[in-house]
Amino acid sequence: MKSLKKDAEALLSKAVPFMEKALEINPDDIGALETLKTLYYRLKMEDKHNEIQERLDKLKG
Repeated sequence: MKSLKKDAEALLSKAVPFMEKALEINPDDIGALETLKTLYYRLKMEDKHNEIQERLDKLKG
């Protein structure tokens, strides 16, 4: 079970730079923000997760 969790975390970690790049291109893309927020949550990156949540809150008004 731990091996599967490590494999999943490795795959999620690989996705982060692509989603961050997508936001560089289009910073207000709600779908990309939601996806990145989920990645940060799953990877236990609380500060970054909270930062994205704040951006989403501002965008959604």
